Order: sequence, then C-alpha cells, then structure tokens
Amino acid sequence: MVETAAHLTDNVLPRLPVRQWVLAVPKRLRYFLERDADLQGTALHLFLRVVEQSLRANSPGSGPAARLGAVAFIHRFGPALNPHLHFHCVVIDGMFDVAAAGGVIFTAATGVEGHRHRPGAGAGAPAAVARLRAPRPAAGR
Repeated sequence: MVETAAHLTDNVLPRLPVRQWVLAVPKRLRYFLERDADLQGTALHLFLRVVEQSLRANSPGSGPAARLGAVAFIHRFGPALNPHLHFHCVVIDGMFDVAAAGGVIFTAATGVEGHRHRPGAGAGAPAAVARLRAPRPAAGR
C-alpha cells in the first residue's frame, strides 16, 4: 500500500491539492455489488459523477465541459476482514478544462466542505436501483 501511494504521488498525480471521497454502500446493496463487477462500475461512475458536479459547482470559472481527475480504489473488506464493499477515491480538488492552445487549465475548487450526500441523491440513482431489482440469470448460463 505504501508503494502505491508513493507511485501515485511521484508519478501519477500532479502537484495539486487532493481530497479523499468515500462511498460506503448500504448493507442491503452490498450483496449485489460484491457479485457484479458491472454494477460496481455503474455505482462508481454514479458516485464520481456526483463528485464532479459538486466540484464543478465549487470551481468558479470552470466550464460545463470541465472534468475531474481521480484515482479510485475498490475496497472489499472492512477492518475486521468482514465483507464491506466501499469505494475510496483520491480526487484532485478542482476541475480541468481544455485550453484554446490545446493545453489544460486547472480551476481550484473553493468552499467544498466535508459533507454527506443522502442516498439516492445522484441523478442516475433510479437506474442503478432498477438494475439491482432486475432478474439475474442463473449461474452457468
């Protein structure tokens, strides 16, 4: 784990402020997510979309096409090695826009406070819940 952090710091992430965002999945949904990699990807995508919306709203001067920079880690266990699927994301604290000359412009986020989004607050939450409720094919088909 220390080697991964050193690699990210030295070779991947630019020298900009970062913030850790965590999505803890409700217990009722963990069972489904633990067994479906596509659903994990959907949940992570929805989560990062909400983070991006929050950063865009708090990055004055960033355009509607501005994007975030992030590295995500899927954790499958809790501290007692119990099944506990959750996502840790290291997110650069601001937005990146494409410059007219082909470069990149960084706009730092201001006023982002540690806060919690209520479950289902993301725009794509109904689609994710519908997918959880959809019948699953039997194993081996």
